[in-house]
Amino acid sequence: MGLNDNNSLKAMNSQQKSNYINMVANIVKDNVKVASFKIFDTLVLSGFWENSDLFHLMENEFKDLYVGKKTFYELRKTAEEKALKKSKTGKPEFDEIYRQLEKISGISPDSAEKLKKRELELVEYYCYPRECGLRLYNDALEAGKKTVLVTDSYLPKETIGRILENCGIKNYTAIFIKNQKQLKKSGGTIFPIIIKKLDLRQGQLVHIGGNVADDVEAPVIQGISVVYLPDCKELMIKSGRLSAYVEQKLGKKYNEPEYIGLRCAMSLYAERFFDYPTNQVVSGDFCGSIENLGFLTLGVLSLAKDYAVSSDVEAFVLTALGKEKKSADM
Repeated sequence: MGLNDNNSLKAMNSQQKSNYINMVANIVKDNVKVASFKIFDTLVLSGFWENSDLFHLMENEFKDLYVGKKTFYELRKTAEEKALKKSKTGKPEFDEIYRQLEKISGISPDSAEKLKKRELELVEYYCYPRECGLRLYNDALEAGKKTVLVTDSYLPKETIGRILENCGIKNYTAIFIKNQKQLKKSGGTIFPIIIKKLDLRQGQLVHIGGNVADDVEAPVIQGISVVYLPDCKELMIKSGRLSAYVEQKLGKKYNEPEYIGLRCAMSLYAERFFDYPTNQVVSGDFCGSIENLGFLTLGVLSLAKDYAVSSDVEAFVLTALGKEKKSADM
């Protein structure tokens, strides 16, 4: 998957292209035999600003099973916190989350099972591949490298397998998931296991991920090469003022259910323009880009069927954006 092929839907600036070439170069080195990829945020995205935003989509189903006054969002987050306290790995177990939900909400075991199944269906439905990560993954395969996948997600391995299949991620040698022995990716404990299982020597493993502590510091300390691919939202927050402006403007309202559409739009904006890493340039609310402004403004409004212009100034701005080819094409 070269930089000039037709598999990329995103236009990259010269800086992004240079960064991408450097990442590939570190993966395809002759001494590298195996490339390990973090699954979530590196290869797979969800489309939500926060993973918990998905819980808002289950409120109606929850109301049919629950007689109390609290929301599913509230109770599901509380259940996860309680499950985390019972965990010995620093990550909650998915089944334990729903056992805790059953206890604190008073719903029946059958109801808890229905909700658990529905959450997994929604997670699977909304996950999609990250273009940059998938291209790096396929570059590794084309260079003859073995690929392995790592995650400490609490999702069941069957769900993770279907997500990978749906995202076109295949031909990997192995998946290393937190297992019955409570192995964790965090802290770097997974890397010696990979090296031992695949009978690797020093310098033969390169790891690709975006968490500084788990995906950079931990492997580097162990003498493992890394390719740092930050989360799209992290790159957006560091490279512009839009996110901070919106959160400051809305305050606590930003996390309320009525703004889930805006948060998802922000997440898609981050993925659209910050999928491929670039250096930080804080030059405006939309990172100094007319394309960014058009994508988030005209793009989002085009999805709002009941949208109505509320002032002459708003109408003037939207008309001007519509006449600007770079913003309109987004």
